[in-house]
Amino acid sequence: MKITKTNQVEVHCIWQDLGRIRFEEANLLQETAWKAVVKHPERRAFIITFEPDPVITFGRHANFSDLLVTPQKLSAASIDIQRVDRGGNMTYHGPGQLVIYLIFPVLYLKLGTRELIKRLSFSIQKVLRSFGVDVFYDDKRPGLWADKGKICAFGMRIQNGVSKHGGALNIKTDLSAYSLFIPCGLQEAKTTSLHEYIKTPISYKEITSLIVKEIIEQFQMILEVP
Repeated sequence: MKITKTNQVEVHCIWQDLGRIRFEEANLLQETAWKAVVKHPERRAFIITFEPDPVITFGRHANFSDLLVTPQKLSAASIDIQRVDRGGNMTYHGPGQLVIYLIFPVLYLKLGTRELIKRLSFSIQKVLRSFGVDVFYDDKRPGLWADKGKICAFGMRIQNGVSKHGGALNIKTDLSAYSLFIPCGLQEAKTTSLHEYIKTPISYKEITSLIVKEIIEQFQMILEVP
C-alpha cells in the first residue's frame, strides 16, 4: 500500500502520552489541544496517546439498542459509558489498548477525512506488519482487520478545519468486553489483539513510540515532546 504525500507545509507536532487515564479526562485534554490548533493552525498539531480505563463509547451514529446489557451491569463491572462526538458507532476502550488522537489542522494541510484515516491506518499497519501480523484496511467496515478479527478501530471528526479522535489498537485488551455490545454495529464482527499473534510481549510504551514515529513520517511533521 503506497501513500502519496501531498501536503508541503511544515507543521510542528507535540506528542503527549498520558499513560493510563480515564477516558473522560483524556477527552478534556483533547478539547484543550483542539482549541489551540483552531486558534493557530499554521503553527501546531497534537498527537495524544493513552491507555484508557474501561469504557464503552457511543459515537454519533451509535444505537443504544446495540448495548446487550444494562447500564447497571456495566457499572457493576466498573465500565463507564461515554457519548463522544466522533463518527462511528459503539466501541470499547480499556486497559491493554492504545488510543491515538490526531488533533491536526487538516484544512491548513489540505487533507480530507479519508486521507487522514488512510495515513493513520497505514502507519499502524506498517508497525503491525513489522511484528509479522498481516492486517488490511476495510473501507466498508472501517478498521484494521487480521484473520482473527478487528484489531484496530477508527473514528474521527473534523470541526473548524481541525481533526479530533483517531484510532484504538488492541495490544493486550480484555476481548470479553466486546460481548457486552454489538461492536461498531456489526453483529458478526470478531475482535482480536496484537498479543494473540506475537510470542514475545511488547509494551505499551514500545509500540506507542513506533506508531507515533510512523505517523510523523506519514504526515511530514516535526515532532516535539514536551
